[in-house]
Amino acid sequence: MRASFPTEYLRFISSQTSFASSRTEIVLRRSLTIVLKIHDSTIALIAYHDSSSEAGVDIKRLIGSRFSDQVVQNDLKHWPFKVINGYDFGTENKPLIEVTYMRKEKRFSAEEISAMVLVKMKDIAEAYLGKSVRNAVITVPACFGDSQRQATKDAGAIAGLNVLRIINEPMAAAIAYGFDKMSNDTWRKNVLVFDLSGGTFDVSLVSVENNKFEVKSSVNGDTHLGGSDFDNRMVDYFVEEFKTMHNKDVSQYPRALERLRLACERAKRAFSLIPQTSIEIDYLCDGIDFSSTISRASFEHLNADLFQKCINLVEQCLSNARVRKNDVDEIILVGGSTRIPMELLKSINPDEVVPYGAATRCDLLCTKISGRQFVGSFDLSTIHPTSKIYFDIDNNGILSVSAEDSRSGYISKITMINSSGLTMQDLETMTNEANEYKALDKEYEERVKGKNKLEDYANSMSERVSNCGHKIGTENKNIMMNEIQHVLEWLEWNSKQVLDVAEYMEKLQELESICKPIC
Repeated sequence: MRASFPTEYLRFISSQTSFASSRTEIVLRRSLTIVLKIHDSTIALIAYHDSSSEAGVDIKRLIGSRFSDQVVQNDLKHWPFKVINGYDFGTENKPLIEVTYMRKEKRFSAEEISAMVLVKMKDIAEAYLGKSVRNAVITVPACFGDSQRQATKDAGAIAGLNVLRIINEPMAAAIAYGFDKMSNDTWRKNVLVFDLSGGTFDVSLVSVENNKFEVKSSVNGDTHLGGSDFDNRMVDYFVEEFKTMHNKDVSQYPRALERLRLACERAKRAFSLIPQTSIEIDYLCDGIDFSSTISRASFEHLNADLFQKCINLVEQCLSNARVRKNDVDEIILVGGSTRIPMELLKSINPDEVVPYGAATRCDLLCTKISGRQFVGSFDLSTIHPTSKIYFDIDNNGILSVSAEDSRSGYISKITMINSSGLTMQDLETMTNEANEYKALDKEYEERVKGKNKLEDYANSMSERVSNCGHKIGTENKNIMMNEIQHVLEWLEWNSKQVLDVAEYMEKLQELESICKPIC
């Protein structure tokens, strides 16, 4: 691989996005902790400042989904941004995020929002490495379906990345574990990867032998089981409490709901250290202050069924791999939600094991039926009924189908009509739009720099004139202070908008010419 096109690694998860170069360093934009070489994370959040909403939170729960999907409908009440049923690039029933950008209503698909995140991470990577980035490997939850994987790949293409591979997050964790343990000795271990992140849950059992990886079992986890769901349970609890106390429904006020959600997330984090915490929010809704307490035991009770679901999926993973608990050598905890201090189930009453197993099997069978997802439709009208159909899953986990005609022996590819897939023309259009937004971001950045430069100069001159004004005389001092005050008032008057950079530079030149005697 050429040095000018390094292979990079992008982990795209529902609550945050991380970048790592092929030198196995994790680059952080907003530094939280330093581990080994460099360690950090950047929140996957796109904020439009002139809008009351923020887009990008939990975007992975929308990507590759339809607006009518029940899981999307269930999430709508928890999101601080508006999601509508739209028509986008020939696709109906598409969830679109609606925001106000530069005083205009804009609608973006999950792929476009994801591409914006990837573009930003690409810029961070290039600034860190000092060279251009073209290739990328993107990880997704193991429970992602075909449409979600394809949509993620499309997002990478829109961002201008050559997506070499879409791989499952548990496998990526196992690979990291294997290389970290690399040695000349022969060794083999069964590694259970427990991936409980902000929005999804996956569990896999991987056999690692001399840095060769074999997935023994990978349970189709849950795209709606993670930290956000634990937060939502607490949010719903306090929404009901506030409604009982004040007869006000906080869920109808997006800003208030988001403030409550942030407070609940802080409370959840506090449970890692203390058994009880309080929530205090000033002017939560209609000027009403809100204060309450919640214990770790109450939090665990609110989420008991979700914790049990995690345990059940681990049991299923071990059962599918035909591996006993004692045969698991290592456990890799992945995702911030694994920090929740919940005691794990270590045993089961032997008198109840048979009915428990029967009930679990029944639940799994019901889940298989109710959890089916429409992947796409296949046109078989031109193929003989006795033809052989071949299903193939590529390295990215994306399904394709081919057929061998029984009469002629000719093998042809069957085109899948996937409602969530994008055509090359769609990708080109979205890529052009992404480049336009990138140019707008660059222009906005220059305008902000111009504004800051003018404001910094005015403030510094105000201090210098105040301290050294006796050297230039009272009249000149008053002229300078009046002009400085005029500029600061002008900036305050236009504080809610960012003007053209030329306007700031014009004001700066005028102020510099007046303040020149003291410079």
